[in-house]
Amino acid sequence: MVDRPRRNKRDRLRQLRVFCAAARFESMTRAAESLDLSQRAVALQVRSLEHELDSDLFERRGPVLTLTDAGRSFRRLAEPLVEELDSLYEVFTEQRDRPASMDIEVAVTPVASVTLPLLVKGFLDHHPHVRVRVTNCPLRQGLSRLASGGVDVVVGPGVANADFNYRDVFSYDLMLVMAEHHPLTRQRSVQLDQASVYPAIMPAIGTYGHRFEEMVGDRLTVAARVAVESSGWTLLKSFVRAGQGISVIPSCCITEKDRMRSRQLDDVPRGNPCGVFTRRSQSLAEPIVDFVRTLAP
Repeated sequence: MVDRPRRNKRDRLRQLRVFCAAARFESMTRAAESLDLSQRAVALQVRSLEHELDSDLFERRGPVLTLTDAGRSFRRLAEPLVEELDSLYEVFTEQRDRPASMDIEVAVTPVASVTLPLLVKGFLDHHPHVRVRVTNCPLRQGLSRLASGGVDVVVGPGVANADFNYRDVFSYDLMLVMAEHHPLTRQRSVQLDQASVYPAIMPAIGTYGHRFEEMVGDRLTVAARVAVESSGWTLLKSFVRAGQGISVIPSCCITEKDRMRSRQLDDVPRGNPCGVFTRRSQSLAEPIVDFVRTLAP
């Protein structure tokens, strides 16, 4: 059995680099030139490696080197290691100078679903390596996921909750919406009692939260037939346009393209807050802090 010398990691790396250069150029002379070594130093490194492996790695026929079967097998193992080590500095420098990429998980309630894309645009323009992943869900479900760590941020109606930090982002009014030729369009404003005699197309329970259910939802659904129950504004608006009933929609979710009429509800509070919730007990990553600042300067 051959007595192989013990080599430190630097010697081993030097051997592998010399071997790979000799295999690539098929010449001791050209390998020496590429490594800025003497031809004798290259030959000694290759001989030392062959002795350590107890295998001939090259067939020597004059100045031309030809890999043996063992040499070809060893090259397949050694070359990726040498290339990876040689590029280590450049890869590290590139990664060090590149801003860290991350995902921000956001739960958005239906109230904020139309406004959020406009608010997020400025953040994304300044954070090209951050991806915002948005889930649409009722406020109660969003806050539950926030408490468990399932999302980083919740955007929805402002409610009192000591478990979370909250900052106002915008406010909205609850508007009564109806088809263009509905009888209520003749009035400049409407009382809930007047609206309750018409079939109501109501958002699903939990869309707005308890405050809405107590102030508006219960009064309309008790007094009127519910035609459709949906938390999606697009579906809800389509039934309103078709004359299937009236509904109550946040002012921030109504656009000119909706082709329906809206009226202020006199006996419903105006300026309802909508904002951003984050966890109290956990420090936030800097991109999340910037995200909250963008939404609520």
